Amino acid sequence: MTIPRFMKEEMDGRAARNRKPRKHEKLTAECLGGQTQPGSGAKEGFKGDVRGVGTPFVDFLVECKRTEGFSIRILVKWLNKITTEAGIDKEPALAIQFEPTVLKMATEHGQITAESEWIAVPQSVFTRMLNALNESKE
Repeated sequence: MTIPRFMKEEMDGRAARNRKPRKHEKLTAECLGGQTQPGSGAKEGFKGDVRGVGTPFVDFLVECKRTEGFSIRILVKWLNKITTEAGIDKEPALAIQFEPTVLKMATEHGQITAESEWIAVPQSVFTRMLNALNESKE
């Protein structure tokens, strides 16, 4: 008898390991007004974790990463992956989530606790966004 995949994943702990990253992707999509990608971007034609984030002038493809530790190592391969998948018609972004309880534990006396959700974009994209904001003020 073959065990169904969802049961096998539950038995070996993979389902539990994937629960929080999938929740992070869903919350990121909801917060930014986008949609999660089927299979977390593993399917051909559905790359990245979150799509449909942006404005009529800029469209982001977002890769989501999270940690329950005090730090996260940003891998160059993540940045290359999301940049490649974004192609020429989208902008790459990296959504990073820190566990809120860990942030509070790491906050020293007199400091303000940082937000748990961060978005990283290439400097060129950030510069264009700043320029657009400055032009809209004029």
